[in-house]
Amino acid sequence: MREDRTVRVHGAIERWRIVWRTAPEDTCSPNTSSNCPCFPFAYGQSGEADLVRSRPGQTDDVFALGPLFAGGPGLLARQPNHAVIARWPVANGDHQMDRAALAEAVKRRPAVTVMDLADYNHDGWATEFELPIGGFGCAMWYRVVVGITPQRPEIHAFGSVAKPDTPLALPAGGWSLLRKARSGKVKYMEQQCGFRGGDTELEIELRAGARGVHTVRRSYSCDGERRLLQTDTL
Repeated sequence: MREDRTVRVHGAIERWRIVWRTAPEDTCSPNTSSNCPCFPFAYGQSGEADLVRSRPGQTDDVFALGPLFAGGPGLLARQPNHAVIARWPVANGDHQMDRAALAEAVKRRPAVTVMDLADYNHDGWATEFELPIGGFGCAMWYRVVVGITPQRPEIHAFGSVAKPDTPLALPAGGWSLLRKARSGKVKYMEQQCGFRGGDTELEIELRAGARGVHTVRRSYSCDGERRLLQTDTL
């Protein structure tokens, strides 16, 4: 058992659990967590894991988390169908401690909360949570949102309106920004001019609606005029 939560869904009490199928392995440990790709996962564990949703009088709704990481961004060494999930929190001063002592201290800390449930798509149901799936370098970390909606009441990874069955992996805190936007609409910078030598600026617009999340990426020139170069529906 990685985490066990009681969730109220439309007046009913449910039990949501993240369960390892086999004993997980430590990853992004105190010895490796300084690597940028490890930042969202320190100090973590990896292995095959399921999100199991139990409801009175119904069969369990089981959702495998590992496939969300398959082929995703990032440089973590992962086996097929393995999820990578933060387990113990990082604390200030960890980098100053002896590695052996730190490894022992870390495992005495309370577990990081994975299922921090909130209403990301503004449908009135706080029945979803963010899950980091990887990233590039020290800046571009991607996250998906997993949960249920009134329109799709089985556990799933949220997609966009254009691609409802493809998990929508957003960088730069996009999901969190959408959750906090009272209007259910937000624009944010995915890539600034000059990032890694690039000559374009990338902006993402998210809008929560009755059909789901509408997602558009716009590319602008970096020549001082900020000309719109391309618009893509994600």
